[in-house]
Amino acid sequence: RPSPNSIAVCSLIALHSDPSSPLHDFQLSREKQNSLTIFLEETATANSDDTSLKFLLKKARDELGDEITSLLEETLEMAIESIDSLIDLMDSLRVAISEGLVDPSSSHGIFLRGVCLGFEDLSFESVAQLWGNLNDCLRKPEDTTQTQQEWSSNTPWDPSSSQMERFVRKGCLDFELGNNLESDLSFERMELQMQALIQSNPDLCAAYFLRFLNCLQNDERAGAIQALHQYFDQAMVQQMMPKDILQFSAILLAMAHSSFGDVEMSLMATEEAVRVAQQSKDRDASCVAFALGWLFENDCNSTIDRRQLLQRCATRALQGQLRPLVSGANLSLATHLVSEQTPSFSPLPWMTLLRATTVQTVDSLANLDRPTHISQVPSEGLESVAKQAMVSAAIWASFNVPALAGISSTVALEYNAHLFKGDVFTAIENISLPALHGFSFQFLSKDDSRDSTGVKCIYSQAISSLIKLQERLGFGFDALRGPFLHRVLLLLIEWSVNRCDLADARAFSIALDSSIHRGRSDAYQLALDFGIQRCRQLCREKDWQNARKCATQLLEICNIRHLKTQRALVLVNQAVIELEADSKQLVASLSPLLEALAFCEKHEMHGLHAVALSVLAKVHLRSQRPKHAIAILTSVLPTLQQHEHVSFQAEALLTLSKCHIQLMKLETKNAMNTAARNAEMRLSQCRSMFEVCHDLVRLKEVYYLQAQVYSVLNRFKERDASSECFMALSKRLSLGKSSLFLKTESPSFLSDSSKLQAILERELLFEN
Repeated sequence: RPSPNSIAVCSLIALHSDPSSPLHDFQLSREKQNSLTIFLEETATANSDDTSLKFLLKKARDELGDEITSLLEETLEMAIESIDSLIDLMDSLRVAISEGLVDPSSSHGIFLRGVCLGFEDLSFESVAQLWGNLNDCLRKPEDTTQTQQEWSSNTPWDPSSSQMERFVRKGCLDFELGNNLESDLSFERMELQMQALIQSNPDLCAAYFLRFLNCLQNDERAGAIQALHQYFDQAMVQQMMPKDILQFSAILLAMAHSSFGDVEMSLMATEEAVRVAQQSKDRDASCVAFALGWLFENDCNSTIDRRQLLQRCATRALQGQLRPLVSGANLSLATHLVSEQTPSFSPLPWMTLLRATTVQTVDSLANLDRPTHISQVPSEGLESVAKQAMVSAAIWASFNVPALAGISSTVALEYNAHLFKGDVFTAIENISLPALHGFSFQFLSKDDSRDSTGVKCIYSQAISSLIKLQERLGFGFDALRGPFLHRVLLLLIEWSVNRCDLADARAFSIALDSSIHRGRSDAYQLALDFGIQRCRQLCREKDWQNARKCATQLLEICNIRHLKTQRALVLVNQAVIELEADSKQLVASLSPLLEALAFCEKHEMHGLHAVALSVLAKVHLRSQRPKHAIAILTSVLPTLQQHEHVSFQAEALLTLSKCHIQLMKLETKNAMNTAARNAEMRLSQCRSMFEVCHDLVRLKEVYYLQAQVYSVLNRFKERDASSECFMALSKRLSLGKSSLFLKTESPSFLSDSSKLQAILERELLFEN
């Protein structure tokens, strides 16, 4: 913003740069010229907001002498003769830049250009007030007793309409990207500020849109719709072509209805946008491209393939030269291909991801400088790079390679300021949840203190990583509360079921079930994850009938929603339920198990295929065919270690150890010792895995089997230690474990990050 001080500095720069100015008639010495250059460099690069014009003139007189200072005062005196004289002075400064008298790329030129650009944005009232401030600074008698801070009191004035518009637009972008998450403003306080701003500036379009975003984020439907209509009423009055505004108003209305879960109204608004765009001859195809994108987002139930919608959206955006939309449509198409769960290592998602950034050329030669869809605007370009990394993470996650998904998410978080908060939390999940697969990223665990036992709980580690990453990225605990709460509750349910804290599991299940909003885009995914944990809980309670019923309902949802990965997992769970319900009846488990194997093989789900094979090995074991089971488990263990949860790996190792124990009873003495040593090695491995899972029921079984094996190997000290652990754990399970969380803490601990972190640290290591 121009000030009397900055105008004086610009005037002195112009006098120094113009060879025909009176300043060059003084025939300054080389020392004086150097002093003038140093003075201008200091004043142009320093922050001059706290420096008054009087202080600047006094400093110039002390360092440059009376001649130069008097010439500067005369120039400013001519500028305050009238407002027109001030405008003429600023015009002459712009001419100095355009004619090359001042180098535009130098520090003087940059300062001069900034002041001129700020002056252009001032309204006439602000120019008049600036002229008055300059007049007061020059005509006011000088008081030598004043200090610099007393001289620096400038009369404030309101920003111009264009400045206010730009400022509020930036606020809208920050609000939508979630960069205001650390703000302490509540919805009510933000609403009051918006109402006050609109009342003082009724023609400020961006203020209505910011209110719309605030209401939309806080689920205030009436306020959001009202603010949206007010925004477009003002926009249509101010724009030269209101038809262009009308078609996009329907698009935003569709977005609002979709956010509130009203798919039918959203589809109607989108279709209206397409009709208006066609009637107004949408020249750049932008509205139609956006409309096609929203038809895809709202899961259109028409005969049009959803993949074709995105392809047409990218085509229309390319016709209109809308680079960000072309990139976004191709990235969405790649994500859609992942959600369709195409066969593993299919090139389609990767090819679509490549088209999101690079224009395909017809020549077959290697082109090192191929055209790109990435916008030349820095913020839009960085946003495209961040989204590209997120799509790469989604592709790796679909291949069930959590390590590479976490690495891609780490790259995306380098540009977290350009990601929406939903994408940020997805990246945080991709980095934190690999702890459930038995490994974590080094930069997350380097500050963690370990007990002498060195045994870590994977659930505590995953939740702790979620909290730490949010803090390192500068997000408050409430910033990502919705998805964070759902993920933490799912982890706590699984953790509580493993520890046989069934009271906690029921309480967390009620909390999670009540927080799932049916209008959410991921409601079905969340409900399925919750249902799978519910099946595990019913199995641990030995309520086999309800467990079967729950699994059947989940399978129906998977078939309706075409969720392939979840369907395979539910089929495996059905087989496990039948095996655990009756150890002698194996036929009932074969039907879902064989279906899961065929389904996983068809869709190349290697990780879940290995899980299903490990369950099949358990069937062979119970059929007294341990060698068949050993052959299967030996082949699938590397795949399980690469792709699947620690609990699946531990179950496979436990089954393998049981196979060796069964062989002990069938072999000669030498072969029996070999089988016993193999069983002891596998039991030690699965014991460490069950410990990090806190699976008490399986640990009890492992201790019992270890005691048997140590007895055969004549290692009586280890046998007695395992027997004592078995007895202690049996007593603990028979008495019932006290509630880990809810007995010592109220349910409100989920809203307090410090309290939750303290609980995690307390329970981080497995209790002896």
